[in-house]
Amino acid sequence: MIHLVIVRNPFDVKKRDVRKKKYRRGAPLKAYFKERGAWLYAIDGVPACRRAVPEDGAYVVIVPRVQKKVFGIILSIGLSILTSGIASGTIFSGLSETWRMVTAIAVGMIGGAIVSKLTAPRIDMSNSIDYSQSQTYGWGGVATLTGQGHPLAITYGAMKSGGVLLSRHIISDGARQYLHLLYCAGEGELSEIRNIRINENPVENYKDVQVDIRLGTNDQTVIPNFADSYADQPLNYELTETWAAHEVQGNDCTGLELTVALPNGLYYSNDSGGMSSTSLTLEAECRIVGSMSEWMQLPLSDTTGTEAFLTRRDGGWVKSIGGAAIETNKYRGYISEVTNKAIYRVYRFENLPAGRYEVRVRCTRKDGSTIRYVNRVYWSQLTQIVYDDFIHPGKALIGIRALATEQLSGNDPSVSWVQERARVYVFNPYGKVYEEKRADNPAWACYDILHQCRKIGGRYIVRGEPAERISYDLFKAWAEQCAAKGYTFNYIYDSAMQVWEALRYPETVGRGKVVMQGTRFICIYDYATAPTQLFTVGNIKQNSFKEEFQGTQGRANAIEISFMNAAKNYERDVLPVFSNDYDASETFATPTQIELMGCTDVKQAYAHGKHALRANKYELRTCTFEAYVDAIASTLGDVILLQHDVTDWGSGGRVAAAEGAVVTLDRAVTASAGKKYRLMVRDSKTDALNTYDVKSVDGATVTLEKADGIAAGDLYTYGEATKEAKPFRILSITKGMTEQTRKITCMEYYAELYADDDTNAPIIDYTTGSDALTVQNLIAVVDIKTQPDGTTLYDLAVSWQLPRGRAAKQVKVEYKRAEGVEYTAAGLYDGTTTSCVIAGVAASVSYTVRVTCCSDIGMAGKAATQTVYTVPKDAPPSKVQGFTVKQDAANSSVLQLAWQANPEADVSGYRLYDGAGAVLVDLIGGTSYSCFIPASGTYAFGVKAVNRSGVLSEVATEGSIEATVASGSVAVPDAPEFLCVWMEQGKVIAEWSAVGNTYIDSYKVLLLDPGGRPAGAPINTTDIRCELKMQTRQGTVAVLAHNPVKGFGTGKHVQYDFPPPVAPTLRLTKTLQGFNISIIGKPVGARGTRAYISRESETETIESTGSFLSYNGAAGIYKIRAAFLDALGEGVLSEAQQIVVALKIDKDAIENLTVTQNDLDAALKMQLSDMQTTANNADAAAGRAQVDARIAYDAARYAESAANRAQGEASGAREDAGAAQTTANGAKRTAETAISRIQKTDESITSIVARLSGNPQNSGYSAITQLYNGLQLKVNQGDVVAAINVAPAGVRIDGRLLHVTGATQFDGNIIANHMLQAGAVTADKLAVGSLSAVCATIGKLRTRTSGARTEISDNLIEVFDDKNKSRVKIGVF
Repeated sequence: MIHLVIVRNPFDVKKRDVRKKKYRRGAPLKAYFKERGAWLYAIDGVPACRRAVPEDGAYVVIVPRVQKKVFGIILSIGLSILTSGIASGTIFSGLSETWRMVTAIAVGMIGGAIVSKLTAPRIDMSNSIDYSQSQTYGWGGVATLTGQGHPLAITYGAMKSGGVLLSRHIISDGARQYLHLLYCAGEGELSEIRNIRINENPVENYKDVQVDIRLGTNDQTVIPNFADSYADQPLNYELTETWAAHEVQGNDCTGLELTVALPNGLYYSNDSGGMSSTSLTLEAECRIVGSMSEWMQLPLSDTTGTEAFLTRRDGGWVKSIGGAAIETNKYRGYISEVTNKAIYRVYRFENLPAGRYEVRVRCTRKDGSTIRYVNRVYWSQLTQIVYDDFIHPGKALIGIRALATEQLSGNDPSVSWVQERARVYVFNPYGKVYEEKRADNPAWACYDILHQCRKIGGRYIVRGEPAERISYDLFKAWAEQCAAKGYTFNYIYDSAMQVWEALRYPETVGRGKVVMQGTRFICIYDYATAPTQLFTVGNIKQNSFKEEFQGTQGRANAIEISFMNAAKNYERDVLPVFSNDYDASETFATPTQIELMGCTDVKQAYAHGKHALRANKYELRTCTFEAYVDAIASTLGDVILLQHDVTDWGSGGRVAAAEGAVVTLDRAVTASAGKKYRLMVRDSKTDALNTYDVKSVDGATVTLEKADGIAAGDLYTYGEATKEAKPFRILSITKGMTEQTRKITCMEYYAELYADDDTNAPIIDYTTGSDALTVQNLIAVVDIKTQPDGTTLYDLAVSWQLPRGRAAKQVKVEYKRAEGVEYTAAGLYDGTTTSCVIAGVAASVSYTVRVTCCSDIGMAGKAATQTVYTVPKDAPPSKVQGFTVKQDAANSSVLQLAWQANPEADVSGYRLYDGAGAVLVDLIGGTSYSCFIPASGTYAFGVKAVNRSGVLSEVATEGSIEATVASGSVAVPDAPEFLCVWMEQGKVIAEWSAVGNTYIDSYKVLLLDPGGRPAGAPINTTDIRCELKMQTRQGTVAVLAHNPVKGFGTGKHVQYDFPPPVAPTLRLTKTLQGFNISIIGKPVGARGTRAYISRESETETIESTGSFLSYNGAAGIYKIRAAFLDALGEGVLSEAQQIVVALKIDKDAIENLTVTQNDLDAALKMQLSDMQTTANNADAAAGRAQVDARIAYDAARYAESAANRAQGEASGAREDAGAAQTTANGAKRTAETAISRIQKTDESITSIVARLSGNPQNSGYSAITQLYNGLQLKVNQGDVVAAINVAPAGVRIDGRLLHVTGATQFDGNIIANHMLQAGAVTADKLAVGSLSAVCATIGKLRTRTSGARTEISDNLIEVFDDKNKSRVKIGVF
């Protein structure tokens, strides 16, 4: 949902147009607001343009665009109204949730800006967003978390909390129930838990409440009543002779506890009207779920208390207290009592084998079952017990045992407390020891968030950053500044967040910042300090100086600070702070809000607000420049002195020479008569800044009053006293244009910014005691409720009338016991509230309720009080007063009985008797009744009040009358004067006029078909309007009135005719995987639309009450028809429309197929590379063999020419030559023929056939490659590649030509238009029943080739007879 707040008239923003628009994903603002004109927009407090896209649930404020300063007037007016006036100091807790949201949006959009370059405060958005990050800091107050998975809260200082509920268990001692609650306050060790409140009342105000606290040490002891783990399962089984069974939730249960309740007591109503004893018997059994063992009987004690607690030992049962054996005759499940108060029995069974148990219980016997026996018994609770000493080490705990039956009602109470952690552990690197520091110091809180050191026993355990990476000295200096100012940080981190986000809270409160310097954590802080370094033109890089001024338009001159106020029990509060010139300023008010979470003191919040406003006033100028690394001796947050010629802040440079008090500068300077001048010099050895008074000036020579230690090369700045240089605070140091320089950004420093930090917050007394602010007619009554288990709840229902003129902006309701002194807050409501309920008060107590109104500036009026006594439930209602019996003036056959309402809040009605004491009407909800009398005579009546428990007034109030009935008063009823039948919103309604000629006790409505036959069951009603369930669209409706004596009168008939709804107009639009159906023309009487969606042989039916349907389905051709539905069924079906849902191939599947193909190609490429290497090796072997053959041949010729050589040598050489030649020829043939290779690796198998006489990539090859997730067939010849890739994601076919010769079928796809070649679809391929086209060029269209026919061509239509003679021509000819 999108919430629009439209302020049309900016001069009267009280008139607002608030709308809710249905959220449309991705829709911009202009889709929700289409009015023409110039408008300004803000989404959740952030300015936006009309094209911005709001999120679901966003609040959008829309105001007219007004030029220049007039807009400031409008914004000021609008803000003062929306925020109830910033000058009033009204806190937002008095506004409704919706207007808190709108207020924050307006403030966020039009509020002034906060300028603080070093430590910018957090803008307060707590009113405009759901504060779901925490149960501690919302406007609704502290709440307790339930369930699992919540972060373990970490505490700094003192803060109110509701904790996390760890365990809840109810136990009874027979007559009373006790509620056991165990809360976790977060991580220990805490220093203190105090101010525990139940339902916002001090725990000391309650009786029978036991509180135990553990502060979260590792050696803490078990809290009584919570040593073991209990898991209660509330039940409401009425026990009869049939078993009622239930299972526990856990599978490690070692103990069971059964609770049974008799909410109405147990007694027998004897003949004397009193109560006598009666009894019943219960039986219980258990067994482990899923086991085949027999049910184990559970002995149920005949008495209450610890006798009912048993332990399983050696196959039998013994008493848990003392271990004595049980006497079976005292464990029969026998209950005998004589009381009308609720009875509870608790049976516990311990030391069971661990497992998941199913338990069953029944009532085997009752003394009687008549109405005199009050003996209804319920199984109200099953509890599983896991026995262990759960001490929860390191977690702070609060255990509460409270009487739950009457004192705290039947609901879990709201519990809160204040918890405090006083110390954190900080490592001192000088003493090599840990020191205890204040946990509420913002600086030490930041240190602990980084370091996270906890002390366990005598050891220190570090969970965060090592101490060596945190600057002890800087954090200590910051802590000392916070302590000197009295700034404290009180906060509970009860929601998960990053460390840097967590640091923002103490940083804001302590006006500091944690930053990284290399690998170390350092801190900077915004307090008054002395300059540490001088920068002049002598050490500023040339042409790098830049000066900028911040704009002042729109800066805030008033701030509303949101914080948790400890003085108001840590409720969220808002403090308005104004600038010193707020009243005198002629500019328009530009307020804003900031959030100061962790601040709990009004004075501290005020000081922060004043500092922020002074920053807005003084922080105007920033400068940036570059300096060489070796010239920088300062860091972030330091104050420096800056001189530069561009700004005419003195004259600067370096000292040329110095001799005593005479100093020669590197430039000539001047001095005006009558003015005092100074020379400031930075010692180049120590970086110390020294200031000297100037005695005289002569060009570049300056004579000082006195001087010491000035040396050549020192930096200086010269100028008029106090103007020789300006102080600036460093905001950032970043890398310059070169590695040797750094860029410094700084903000002008004003000592006045820190001059008034100790200003006290103003204290205003808003009390007036004005009667104009006093509520009127304050009424307080007791409201008694009975729970299903018999528990009685007492509430105070308080109502009042508001003072005139809407003067009240808030209403505060408080209450106390009449004898008490201190009032307890029941609630703070907005100024339109006129009632509230104070829940959970005690019975038999007098309470005083006080209601006070407050004006829009916080002034309180005179309080109104009212005292009321909470009467116990068992008391019967008082006697009915003011009972009268009168004869009706218009019809003498009717008696009008009336009486006054009883004062008891739990009265549910009244019982009416006749003169003989017989019941006429069992329960009348009001205070009047009309009774018909057929004849004259004396009529007597009695009336008693009945409360919600069925208790009657002890004495009936009686009344009688002597009545004379006129003859015409008892008559046959007339027909109704008119009867109207119509259809609306899918229903048929009949309405008729009341018959007044005689007493009418009912009407009968008949439905007849067109033939006059009944068309449905008749309807009997006492009303003059009813809904009709018709079966036909035409027929007759008849209405007859009935008199108790004369019967039915003449009927009123009216015919009806409801034709079927006309067919809807459908507009189809395609979506990503389906289509949308827009339904147009819905009649007034229609209740919805039914759409028939057909695909192939299947038809799906969808109904909608709106005008839009969305459908997602498989790819295919869909046919859609629809009809409107009314009260009588379906209307006329629309003409069928077709739409195509195209197949969408998943992008991931294509990508996965590509990945597999790449893997296959990679494996093939590797094998081709190996083959190429083999080919190269073969060519090289052939070459070597050829050389060897040539050498051998030459050797043979030489042997033959030498005749004197032995014949054997020549023959051997010839044989060697022949062998070498054979080897060479073989190598050559190998290189010229094809080779086939199969290569197997751990990941693939590849088969390749290629020619080795060349590169396979060029000469061509065929290959089959197989991976674990893919198969590839590939043929490569030059630039032609044909391949088939098979992978889990799909099959891909590549090639120049794909020729399919066999019959082909494609499943799951539709041939889209880009798959068809132009001209490919010819007439013989079309077989369609109808063909629709928007535009077509058809040439000549004829019905037949000869004889009688019609031809259409160009712009002419011709009709021929059977002799081919043209008879008709229409067109241009």
